[in-house]
Amino acid sequence: MWCFPYTIWIMDFILDNFEEFIWDEGNEQKSFLKHGIVPLEAEEAFFNPNFISADDTHSQNEQRYRLLGRTDSRKVLIIAFTIRSNKARIISSRLANKKERILYDQALKANS
Repeated sequence: MWCFPYTIWIMDFILDNFEEFIWDEGNEQKSFLKHGIVPLEAEEAFFNPNFISADDTHSQNEQRYRLLGRTDSRKVLIIAFTIRSNKARIISSRLANKKERILYDQALKANS
């Protein structure tokens, strides 16, 4: 279940203190080969309307987040990422499924 309690302060933190994106080469290739998402598309979703929630189920070593956002070409994506030294490390990116796209549209309407 998605909830977005961190949206405002996390995005403020990222954008106010942001330096760059970092990608693990294997994850970058996997996102493209498995999901057809190139790094630029995933990065665009950080700067277009998006919603972020904590992802507490996938890592015990560092705080992870999920971003539900869209690219400049209006693809709705799910992106898993973490913050390391003012850098957004993208772990994975994929196209949102139908339920996630509906959730994105509903969240946009509720927050406009």
